Amino acid sequence: MISFADVTAAGTSTAASVPLMFSHKTRGYSVDKAKRMENVVDLLNQSGYSVCWIENDGGCKGVCDRVDRVDIKPDNPEYCDGTTCHDEIMLDGLGEYIAGGEGDRFVVLHTIGSHAPTYFKRYPAGFRKFEPTCDTSELQDCPRESIVNTYDNTILY
Repeated sequence: MISFADVTAAGTSTAASVPLMFSHKTRGYSVDKAKRMENVVDLLNQSGYSVCWIENDGGCKGVCDRVDRVDIKPDNPEYCDGTTCHDEIMLDGLGEYIAGGEGDRFVVLHTIGSHAPTYFKRYPAGFRKFEPTCDTSELQDCPRESIVNTYDNTILY
């Protein structure tokens, strides 16, 4: 695993950040153009890596259009509520995928992460350590402390 530190996003939304994150372009470049250009995912695929994009958010915004993709379906009651899933569902079967097959593999886990406004849906009950929490998407109805606690629970998870 490679972790990159000291980085900034090209935008505050998935639609703006993801296409630029995997391209050689920087903030301010046309996101529409970035969606249609070759990116690091394509280059790894062309270099012989087995590339797989596992999606648990709102789509890859064009980045994974030319590689294998697994879309998480919210039908597993262990991780999902029928509409969204906790990100750990993406780990189901991942070890077998990595171990099974030859050559190098590159896997992208596109997490739903800490997306607002439904912070309370982003972690299982066992990660509800900071309380009180804001258990609604109507953040304006919650005290600031409970919103921060709920967000902190997503980070803990």
